[in-house]
Amino acid sequence: MTNIENLKIPEGWKTTNLVDENFFKIQGSGIINFNGEKKYLSTSSIQGNKIISFEEYITFNKRPSRANIQAIIDNIYFAKMRYTLKVIKANNELYNKYILSTGFLGLNTSINSDYLYQFILSDDFNKQKDLYAEGSTQEAINNGDLKNIFITFPQSFQEQQKIAKILSTVDEAIQKTDDLIEKYKKIKTGLMEDLFTKGIDINTGKPHTKFKDSELGKIPESWEVKESIEVCSSITDGTHDTPKPVIFGYPLYTSKNLGNYGKLKLDDFYNISYNDYLNINKRSYVKKYDILFGMIGTIGNPVIILNDKINFSVKNVGIFRFNGNMIQSKYFYYFLNTSLFNKNIESILSGTSQNFVPLNVLRNFKIKNPPLQEQQKIAEILSNADEKIEKEQAYKHKLENIKKGLMKDLLTGKVRVKV
Repeated sequence: MTNIENLKIPEGWKTTNLVDENFFKIQGSGIINFNGEKKYLSTSSIQGNKIISFEEYITFNKRPSRANIQAIIDNIYFAKMRYTLKVIKANNELYNKYILSTGFLGLNTSINSDYLYQFILSDDFNKQKDLYAEGSTQEAINNGDLKNIFITFPQSFQEQQKIAKILSTVDEAIQKTDDLIEKYKKIKTGLMEDLFTKGIDINTGKPHTKFKDSELGKIPESWEVKESIEVCSSITDGTHDTPKPVIFGYPLYTSKNLGNYGKLKLDDFYNISYNDYLNINKRSYVKKYDILFGMIGTIGNPVIILNDKINFSVKNVGIFRFNGNMIQSKYFYYFLNTSLFNKNIESILSGTSQNFVPLNVLRNFKIKNPPLQEQQKIAEILSNADEKIEKEQAYKHKLENIKKGLMKDLLTGKVRVKV
């Protein structure tokens, strides 16, 4: 257990644990009888500090047994499981419209509730929570663990309030950036729908007006429907073997490393030896402008390779190759992200017990194929949309790092605020 006497705190600050009844009250389970329906929030309904979904509509008499925590305004609720960051502060809407899962722990506090909310979002709090989480089926903290979890805060309510205000201001900037990202994503979705159905006339810069029937529905008269093998220089796949991991070597990426927005996720991999790297890459090497496509487990999530230096191998991943033709590669990449293509994938997988797309299916995908100049224009328009999204995502990441630094300084008293 943490020794409270060994914790260094600034003058005028206090450190105490979450069972200190002078400052905290743990909310028990049980809800108030209500008429009509409310929304049930499980821990899966929360991502970070946002409600992203709800499980189901419930009534007082017909609800899951875990739907048994009544939100109380200004109480702070956090998910008890290890390695989860899910925190919400109850407001009028949460009180009136939602019932929470018993997977949350609720705290009422006599200190500033916004300060407590920010502290529970901090790395310091979550490291403590993860340290004491336990259980055979699901590791989580219980009420008895709370005596080991400490919070440090200024005794001045005004200083608590000022710190919380600074951090919430950064939160607001992050939320505004998030909203802008979502706006640009919706614009891009609309552009894709138009560009892959109506196209864009190179001479006029406007959508085509003359169409013909095809196996993929109506397409502009100048377009064709081709199989993917006809528009790619080759289509192959990565190794399906499992090379032995080594400490130092070359990364082996799988479908887990195919991230959103067409980029590799450079984590959750292991290294392989130089000999294994060479053997795999004799057949399954990756080049600039190749497109990687998940074949097993996670299907799809296409990634376009835009760098020249390739120092990795791939496993259980399809490779669409264009012999360095950037225009065809980018157009093909965007087509793989259309709703039409994703519906085709879903129909291929329907009725199968495993998520697996064989190589022959990759080679026979039906593709809408405009003239090369039009492919280039479509790719340029969508690349510009992506650039706007990526710019805002980079700014959001910067704000998140700024907030982490502020939390580290302000929630420990390392940097003091004037009140």
